[in-house]
Formats: sequence, structure tokens, C-alpha cells
Amino acid sequence: MIIVKTKQWSSVKGECFLFEKQDKEYKFIRSFKIVLGRNGLKWGEGLHSVTDSNIKQEGDGAAPAGVFLLGKAFGNLDVTLAGNWPYIKTSKDDLFIDDSKSIHYNRWVVQDTVKKDWNSHEVMLRPDGLYNRGLVIQHNMNPTKPGFGSAIFFHIWKNKHKGTAGCTAADKTDILSLLNWIKKDAQPLLIQLPKDYLETVLNDL
Repeated sequence: MIIVKTKQWSSVKGECFLFEKQDKEYKFIRSFKIVLGRNGLKWGEGLHSVTDSNIKQEGDGAAPAGVFLLGKAFGNLDVTLAGNWPYIKTSKDDLFIDDSKSIHYNRWVVQDTVKKDWNSHEVMLRPDGLYNRGLVIQHNMNPTKPGFGSAIFFHIWKNKHKGTAGCTAADKTDILSLLNWIKKDAQPLLIQLPKDYLETVLNDL
């Protein structure tokens, strides 16, 4: 279980806690600092239910709050992760579509293997290196709702003070540690919430 906790909805900084289930109980593994969206948190589309109007939208600069499954890891080098988590080596042809009018909205595509119907996308082999190690967060994927946010990852931060466009980010060494810790068949969950909401959600799991 990966728990990201912030002080409040508008917080850009927070902390990530890793827990592993052992003998039917969760054992604390380690924690590290993270940054979130430059506009804090808003409810995302995941495994949780939402009862208010503070909902994440495309381009709002907020990271999704809630409970989420994790997708594939990715990076710019050939890597075999310790826990055998699925990993993609990125190339210049790898894109993540953030145009809500595209049939490929909020999906990873390989250029020239699908018919282009989008006007905007994320380049997965970024020149600034922020995606040199990362992990897909399965926000707004089951089902995908147009306009409710796309291309949400756990990736390397620019620095410990700067928020993201909607992702969760951390120091490169912590991202590497996270990717090597998660195990292929362990069914990990990511829970991202302000501290006042965490206890309620954890009791429902």
C-alpha cells in the first residue's frame, strides 16, 4: 500500500508512506517527501466514491485524490525491476494523449501505429529527464471520462518546492526505490488524500 498524505486540499507538498502486508497486517517500510499538483488535490476517478463537487478536470493543475490502481512503470533505460513490475523503455515514439476529444484520450500510444486524432499529448521521453523513471497512476481509466484528467504519473520532481501539472513527484532515488519495491502480483494500491480523510478511507478498505 502506498499512502500519500497532505495537510490539506491545497497543499503542494506531502509525504509518501510505503506499507507491506505481512501476516495479515501492514508493516511500515519507509517514507519520503513528495510534491503534488501546483493546485493541490481534487477528487479523481478511481476505486473510491465521490460525494462532493471538488472534482479534478483536465488542465486544472490538481493531482487526483482517492484510491487508485497502478499501471506500468517506465523509463529511458533498459531495466529489470526487483519485484518484476511491468516496465516500458520509452522512445521518441511513445506518447500519452491528453486531448479529451481523441478516442485515445488518457492512453499511452506509439506514434504511427494508430491513426492520429489528437491535437495535444505528453511526450514520454522528455528532454528534461522527469520521466526517466516513472509509474502510471490509473486515474480516470476504468472507464475513461472525457475532460476528467489524463496522463497522471508518479515521476521524478524538478525540485522539492515546485508542484506539478497534476502528477505526484519525488526525488529520483525515491522513485527508483518505489519501482523496485512494488511486486508484480501484490496488487498495490495508491491512496492520496488530505490527512483528515485518510482514516475514513483506510477503515473502509
